[in-house]
Amino acid sequence: MRLSDYRRNKVGGLPLEMLQRWTGHDGLALFGRMPTEVDLDLLLPPEFRPDGARQPTTIITDDFNRADGELGANWTDDTGDADIVSNQWDATAVTVVSRYSGASLSSVDHYAQAKIMNSPAGNAGPMARKEASGALTYYVALKNGSPTAVVQLYSRVAGTHTQLGANIADSWTSGDTYQVRCNVSTISFWKNGSSVADRTDTAITGNLQTGLVSNDAAQAMDDFEALELTGAATVKFRGLMLTGIGL
Repeated sequence: MRLSDYRRNKVGGLPLEMLQRWTGHDGLALFGRMPTEVDLDLLLPPEFRPDGARQPTTIITDDFNRADGELGANWTDDTGDADIVSNQWDATAVTVVSRYSGASLSSVDHYAQAKIMNSPAGNAGPMARKEASGALTYYVALKNGSPTAVVQLYSRVAGTHTQLGANIADSWTSGDTYQVRCNVSTISFWKNGSSVADRTDTAITGNLQTGLVSNDAAQAMDDFEALELTGAATVKFRGLMLTGIGL
């Protein structure tokens, strides 16, 4: 699975440094060390074997503490529009998909999170495994509606939404941190640093960007963060399930 994902991202123009960090992360997860020359024969497609690997050291943060206006060069609105308003991410259209395009993470196993600052009628939350293009493919944890409503985990593949399991009961306070976490085929919702619910899905496997989603023009979010997962990891590789020591 990883080899086809690597080829797709390589052909799609993902920078070499980002691809190298991804390979470094997978080597650490599988073997408990940075990959050796022999390891690279397993981790990389033969035609891209010279790409090599490097230490995975990617963290993305944005507190949006800057002048009101456009989000800035690190962000791309793949759908709709969001701006900086009063030092927060603020939707200015009914439907917004804002991708952090200034950097990609080093692993498909990562989380994205943000503080939900208000509670309009629509849905809002962080997205992970976003394709590094305008294509609407990602996982998202959506806070849905009023403070005593629900959270919903969705996959979105080429614009088509699929809810992952049942609604998750939720009670919200302004500034609560909502997180979507992807670990191999486990897609999870975390809140304020604690695990709340897990779902299983394999629809999206190889994307390294993240961002924010909203379906309400009144929505505001803050303190965005995305990071690779740490700890033991289980990776499917050429049909085998291998468990290794994490970072």
